[in-house]
Amino acid sequence: MARRLLIVEDDPDIAGLLVELFSSSSYEAESTASGVEALLRMSKSRFDLALLDIDVEDLGGLAVQRAVRDYSDVPTIVMSARAAPWRAEALRAGATACLEKPFGVAALLRLVDAILSLGEPRRGWTSDVRSLDAEDLARVRGMSKAKLDALPFGVIRLDREGRITAYNAYEAEAAREEASAVIGLPFAALAPCVKVKSFMRVIDRARAGEGLDEVIRFVFPRHGSAARVSVRLYAEPGGPLWLFVSQRRD
Repeated sequence: MARRLLIVEDDPDIAGLLVELFSSSSYEAESTASGVEALLRMSKSRFDLALLDIDVEDLGGLAVQRAVRDYSDVPTIVMSARAAPWRAEALRAGATACLEKPFGVAALLRLVDAILSLGEPRRGWTSDVRSLDAEDLARVRGMSKAKLDALPFGVIRLDREGRITAYNAYEAEAAREEASAVIGLPFAALAPCVKVKSFMRVIDRARAGEGLDEVIRFVFPRHGSAARVSVRLYAEPGGPLWLFVSQRRD
């Protein structure tokens, strides 16, 4: 079955070129100049990937991206011809990748092929966050809340101000803290690990926009006992900070 792509682009020449490009490359592609219409189509039909222009007038790509991420794990590529920095905001909104206009068609096709290949059937998820590979990390970044809740390890996402923006079911159960009670709170007000200097140095690097991927091991006091955990801190440059937490067995 051909993969289905939705293109949100209000320049008719670019939209037509992209539809023709993907239709000749074994994809099924359709376009709309309206962000509102894009959300309606995605709510009614299955798409494998969406390309979102950031400057669509009625509802721009970032607004569409945020709305899509609330109910779907469809991967998205956010596009823009803006000169000012916009990639960090797109990544914080949940974009899978960013693409600056003008772009080469060969590079675009390679990017789309690479992203869609991540959705191919593969092994089950590991419960040890130290074993997550680059493919795993890419998949997690684009997951909906329901998908995050199904993972066999804790997931916490922080924005650049250090506020909690995602908190999955595994972590909520382990910490006995409902997600609804912690979303929006400063991470520093919730976690005892912030008192560890080595941990805070990594947090500060991520808040400064640095990309990183590090594992720190802790012993947490929990409910009258001690929990030995591995915390993997991961961030794309300019993106949110992800914390993946699993019980240590060593």
